[in-house]
Amino acid sequence: MRGSYKFVDPSPIADGLEENAEFFTLSYEDPDLVGLGRKFKAIAPLLWLKAGGAGAIIDELNDSWALPVEANYGILFDVNQWRAFVTAVRERAESLEHMYVVTDSDATFQQIVGELPADIPSTQLYSDYLRTFEINTRGQA
Repeated sequence: MRGSYKFVDPSPIADGLEENAEFFTLSYEDPDLVGLGRKFKAIAPLLWLKAGGAGAIIDELNDSWALPVEANYGILFDVNQWRAFVTAVRERAESLEHMYVVTDSDATFQQIVGELPADIPSTQLYSDYLRTFEINTRGQA
């Protein structure tokens, strides 16, 4: 094919577009296992999507916190390491879209979020995640 793309980039049409696709399986996860952090790999794509669906997916629980350069979000797994996490987030604030903090304590979550840049949305894991997907069963026998 002849010609060039006019509005995307000046590359020849014959070169195609530089795109990729990711396919995810939607599955039901036991809320108790999610709440215990045992289903992190299963919910990792949803966290990535909530953060804008760009960059790398954080799908491993192998550190106190994760903030890979390739990702546009971060996750604090160990609240005892919050100061180092907050420092790292502040250094990269312009390139970050969302933060996740794993804690059962609302007070701890609020304290940590209070130290993060105010313009970066934050979610408490796993309670906020579980509330999002909770099915209203009141009034049903």
